[in-house]
Amino acid sequence: MFGWAVDLLKHLEPGFEFVPVEVGYGKWRRVGVVVDDDLELMKGCDCALFGAITTPPDPRYRSVLVRLRREFDLYANIRPYRYMGVHIPQYRPLKPFSFTIVRENT
Repeated sequence: MFGWAVDLLKHLEPGFEFVPVEVGYGKWRRVGVVVDDDLELMKGCDCALFGAITTPPDPRYRSVLVRLRREFDLYANIRPYRYMGVHIPQYRPLKPFSFTIVRENT
């Protein structure tokens, strides 16, 4: 799903070690639960690249997002943005600007 992001990171920093961990609906369908060992593996990593996740219409499935937010104390989703002044010919040039979106996650 986000293989292009992994490819880009490998290109930008060849020394990164990638540890794939599956914790979504596909894993739940095969195993029945989100395995604690997977969360422990994630705890041993310095960072995580988390793709989009959809909660399916299955009343037995509990989204892993809430558990990840609790385990890793992810109470806020912070998305900084900085426009560097790149000019796109068909649009009027803009001066550089920045902003940050903060969304509460609990």
